[in-house]
Amino acid sequence: MGFVDPTFRHIIISLLSAIERIIILPQLSNPESSNSPSLSGKRHICVKEEKLMHKVPTGLQIWIYPSPIVLVGANVDNRPNFLAVGACGIANAEPPMISIAIRHDRYTDRGIRQNMTFSINLPSRDMVKETDYCGIVSGSKVNKADVCQFRIFYGKLGNAPLIEQCPINLECKVTHILDLGSHSLVIGRVEESYISDNCLTGGKPDINKIQPLAFTREPLRQYHALGEVVAKSHSVGQELKARE
Repeated sequence: MGFVDPTFRHIIISLLSAIERIIILPQLSNPESSNSPSLSGKRHICVKEEKLMHKVPTGLQIWIYPSPIVLVGANVDNRPNFLAVGACGIANAEPPMISIAIRHDRYTDRGIRQNMTFSINLPSRDMVKETDYCGIVSGSKVNKADVCQFRIFYGKLGNAPLIEQCPINLECKVTHILDLGSHSLVIGRVEESYISDNCLTGGKPDINKIQPLAFTREPLRQYHALGEVVAKSHSVGQELKARE
């Protein structure tokens, strides 16, 4: 191989670098140039870098904000008792099942185990005092139904007390009780459901008439009413299908 002048060599290298910057690199970084081959013969997609939100570790917490607040009813020694519970959810659809988490030392837990039934009563915002009272006072010391002036009725099961003033009521038969630690997780199959006729629109539940309460845990421990409608469920997400 013949001798190559260093100056000429440097010019050639600089020229090749310039060509690479002008022609090749834009194709690698431009996602619109999908038809242009890269040096490796593969497609390159430029991912936009976004500044990530800083996350602060908070330990072993249950930050489910907010959660529904319900009044769980059970007969304890043949007397109706109610407990405010902020850990209630839908456990199954077919058959319909509800889950509640209750501390082992709660008076209501005793009644649930006695009868293997319980009720879910959904309070409205105008029942916030009665709801809070049922969460801070034990039924072993006072008759909560009398103090709150609840009008009690019984349905299909016959031993799961229901509150007439609550817009929605579910009577449940216990199918599972799981001891988790501090709480028992109780699963109940819904045997019947009830709704106040003045909370219906066109024969269906109207959330604006029901006016349910929501509960936030520590540090604030507050009750909230529902706010504005943000979007239509099972619909607004369709807009993202264009990204597929």
